[in-house]
Amino acid sequence: MLVLAGRPQEPYASMLRRQADALGIADKVVFTGHITKNDVRDLYHACQVALFPVKSQGGWLAPFEALSAAKPIVTSTTMGAASVISRHDLGIVSDDFAGAIKDIYSRYQEYQEKAVTSCAWVKKHLTWERFTDTMVKVFEETMARRG
Repeated sequence: MLVLAGRPQEPYASMLRRQADALGIADKVVFTGHITKNDVRDLYHACQVALFPVKSQGGWLAPFEALSAAKPIVTSTTMGAASVISRHDLGIVSDDFAGAIKDIYSRYQEYQEKAVTSCAWVKKHLTWERFTDTMVKVFEETMARRG
């Protein structure tokens, strides 16, 4: 089953529905529409693979939320999070989503183990405390240079 979470804008949503119909998979595709943060969390825990074909900077934290649920991820090369994911080998960064999905399912146990390791990395390195400590340090250094 493919779950497309969130509220896609028209005419994109209609195009996705037509494509699912044309491929004969409409009965295997769920369009959730707007969902709550709790629903998003539940979807991450229920999924086998999380896909982020985002072509802009939106949703930067979403792949890390999926990793926090210890799920293998695939992000587009243009997503803002792609550089961190690639640099730390947290998931697949590719615009070939079909190939990435096939690779994950052909070696699912390996990717699941990697997702568990990536989950630990996210929980250690992407905390609000660490973010605020870094920001405070930058502000202090900037103020010290200004005199």
